[in-house]
Amino acid sequence: MQSYYDINIGDISVVVKKKEIASFVYNCEGRYQDGFIFITGGTGVFENSEQKVKLQKDDVLILSKGEKYTVSALDNDFEYITTAFEVYPQNAFHTIGLPTFMKIGAHRYLVNQFEWLLSIWEERSPLYVLKTKIQLEQIIIDLFNISTENKENATDDNILLPAINYINRFYDKEISVTELAELCKLSVSHFRRVFKEKTGFTPLGYRESVRIHWAKQLLISDFFTVSEIAHKLGYYDIYHFSKDFKRYTAMSPKEYVKNYKKTAAGE
Repeated sequence: MQSYYDINIGDISVVVKKKEIASFVYNCEGRYQDGFIFITGGTGVFENSEQKVKLQKDDVLILSKGEKYTVSALDNDFEYITTAFEVYPQNAFHTIGLPTFMKIGAHRYLVNQFEWLLSIWEERSPLYVLKTKIQLEQIIIDLFNISTENKENATDDNILLPAINYINRFYDKEISVTELAELCKLSVSHFRRVFKEKTGFTPLGYRESVRIHWAKQLLISDFFTVSEIAHKLGYYDIYHFSKDFKRYTAMSPKEYVKNYKKTAAGE
């Protein structure tokens, strides 16, 4: 089973805010990239072969490469942030169970994430593309957490989702296997066994892999010292962080950055 957070952002084509008039109709015969459409004002309509929904402020469309659909405006105040970027593996949005349409107005932190995404892209500051990719990854994780947090009657495939959601959200905090098992309504021993079978990780091993994933992103951003990253990710000190990082990557944090820069430069 693939790790739920194991999604890579490739080329980003656009992050832009647009405003349309009431006669606006866009017929997409097949998206050329994955992306989001986040409604910031007015009303509109989204329609594909499966559903037709009214679009309002703080609604988001999660659209995969190749999808066919129509978006139209219902008034002159229809405004939205639209994005287009590559997501790997193919059909990743569907693989992790993200719906096409979500209402996120009750989750103000996520609404703010979309506005921040736009400002990062428009700023064009040093490493803005990398910062945009990191922001897109966080949005995907937050959308995933919201879309699954209220699901009931867990099946064999999603019985672990409460624990995985919790780890992805609080990986920088102390987490015990007991509290994770309680979230999934399983005994500790049964939880450990099922978690290993489904993810290939122990529960705390999965948490560590999430921390290492974000450590890599923070390291190559070049905005933080190793000590600051260790603190952000919840390690006791730089020694424990460096030790765990090397155990997972076979490189020290500094060696990882050096190797990344060499690869990026084509050396």
